[in-house]
Amino acid sequence: VFLGSRGLVLPLANLRTDRMKRSSRCLGASALIALAPAIWLYPYAEHLSTSIKAIYTLATMPSEDITNFFKSYEVLEKMGTDARFGVKDEADAKAIHDLYKVLNQICAAGVVMEIMTLPPVLDRRATLMENQYLWLDRVVEHMKLQPGERMLDMGSGRGKAAAYISERTGAGVIQINIDETQIEFGKELAKAKGIYDRMEFHTQDFNLPKPYIADNSLGGLLCHQACVFVANKTKHLKEMYRLIKPGGHVVQLEWLTKDFGDRPDIGETGRYGKFDFGNATHRELVRKMGVLFGGSFPSGVLEWEAAFKEAGFELLLSHDPGEIPSILMFDAANNAYEPLGNAIIWLAGIGLLPKHLGELFVRLRTYYEASREAYQMDLATLSWEFIARKPLA
Repeated sequence: VFLGSRGLVLPLANLRTDRMKRSSRCLGASALIALAPAIWLYPYAEHLSTSIKAIYTLATMPSEDITNFFKSYEVLEKMGTDARFGVKDEADAKAIHDLYKVLNQICAAGVVMEIMTLPPVLDRRATLMENQYLWLDRVVEHMKLQPGERMLDMGSGRGKAAAYISERTGAGVIQINIDETQIEFGKELAKAKGIYDRMEFHTQDFNLPKPYIADNSLGGLLCHQACVFVANKTKHLKEMYRLIKPGGHVVQLEWLTKDFGDRPDIGETGRYGKFDFGNATHRELVRKMGVLFGGSFPSGVLEWEAAFKEAGFELLLSHDPGEIPSILMFDAANNAYEPLGNAIIWLAGIGLLPKHLGELFVRLRTYYEASREAYQMDLATLSWEFIARKPLA
């Protein structure tokens, strides 16, 4: 099954008998009919083509990719728990690659998280997806990019954020991602939008050198919920300082531990931080939260603040910019996926969809309650924003 802009196409050329063709058609039709109630309940049904294409990709994905996805959790369950945060070696990098090669399709199946960013609640009346674009508008505002300038999107996902910013500003974007399939999606998206000539794509672990970027050549840097994988924050930010023009900005949104106590100066949404690394309960809840969010055990706000300053940046903002805690966006994402996820798990259970497809959605929900508890205890944040500037002189 492939769903394009003009409808549903069933390429059955590889099936060798009419009987197999009839069986496949019946199976696909039965699955789609059974999914109909979930689709009707789904709040983003206008994006149905993205969802169906992603579900088909997951259903037909090579078994090696599925196996590697589940194996990646063996690494993620431990990554960062020794306070050595981020990607430290090739095994860590492979785990992240194998995770996101599949996870990006799971997120696309539910559409609402295709950008793979859980945004701050900038407007409590808006949907999760609307808040994603409100936050990207905020990025545009702070970056102050001019047409013809270039910025770097580190951990660029499927390229939707980069395309949106480029369309809004006329700027070029260098996209870096560890997963080649997402880079290919980003290329196709840029071509479809007519902005491919503004884009540059690189498949690599972003902890590695970037010799293709000249000193003082970037108008800005964006990293949205990907820099949890940065191994050495000071080293990374010093490299970014070298690449960014004087006056250029860094905008970064991360899930982090709230290790700072009480900060009444930053507003009620994010002011309380109660995480204690020496507390075993705190560590376990945050570990599970990191795994659920497709990453590792997160480092703390204070560590990032110190790294920005040591690298030479002016740290303009360090806060959660939302009106209310982003746990509500977290719940909104879960609620959006729930009807679709339940339907897929049920269909896989009765054999109308591949068994592994149901298992993927079960894995996606693992540690949900622990993550909510960590958030409610003020141990971690999903939407901490840093805005920094390279001094003009």
